[in-house]
Amino acid sequence: MLQGEASSPALRGQRERSGSYWSISLRRLLRKKLAMFFLGVILLMYGSGVFASLVTPYGYNDQDLTNVKQGPSFSHPFGTDRLGRDCSRGNTGCAG
Repeated sequence: MLQGEASSPALRGQRERSGSYWSISLRRLLRKKLAMFFLGVILLMYGSGVFASLVTPYGYNDQDLTNVKQGPSFSHPFGTDRLGRDCSRGNTGCAG
């Protein structure tokens, strides 16, 4: 056995886990598939709120009374509600 080599399994495991707290936490997170999936879902929701002004052509309170309760179309991709507002306006709530 060499002098610098760890003799017990506990010491070998300790040497493998060396690193900062954040690097150890990130490695543990990256191993969990379900956590990574939901992290992607959260980032997708956050991104849709941040980029809502690029996706929705209408403002939050813009009304179009000629298109009340319409289904999805090219002018209103998610349809309209009973006040003629575009239903994609829910994304702008995240934009703040």
